[in-house]
This record gives sequence, C-alpha cells and structure tokens, in this order.
Amino acid sequence: MSYQQNKAPFIKTAGILGAAIVLIVCVGISSDGSITALLAQYVLFLVGIASGLAFSIAVMIAIFFASVAMNDKNTAIEMWGKFKSKFTCPAC
Repeated sequence: MSYQQNKAPFIKTAGILGAAIVLIVCVGISSDGSITALLAQYVLFLVGIASGLAFSIAVMIAIFFASVAMNDKNTAIEMWGKFKSKFTCPAC
C-alpha cells in the first residue's frame, strides 16, 4: 500500500471525530447561557475529551504490549525499551 492509501483512513476518521465533537458541543449548548458560560462548557468538554482519549490510548498500548509479551517476552522487553526511549526526556 502506498503512503496515500495508508493516510486516507486516518484523515476520514479525524473528520468524523471532529464532526462528532462539533455536534456534541452544539447539542450541549444551553439556550439561556451567556458567552462566558458557553466558553467554560466548551473548555471543560475539551478537557474531558482529551483526558478520555489519553486514557484510551494508554489502555490500547498496554493491551498491545501485553499481547506481545504473551507471545514472546524478549521481544516485548525490546519493544518496551525502544518505546520508552522515544517518549522520555533526554535530560531527565
């Protein structure tokens, strides 16, 4: 598969997710709310979505490494070391 074919499903998924977020925000807006209340609700919604997304990604990564570890422990250790080295601070 070419790079464009691999990239297309991610772009479509991002578009659908973005449309769903906009729809949820529009439905959640109260008719008597002021602009500041609207902005506060929107920021709170984005914080909730971001934390939920981060948690979901962490769980998926954990499931992936657990499945690799059940198959071959040494490969999982190597993969975890490479993964950890990419996401750690070099100065830390």
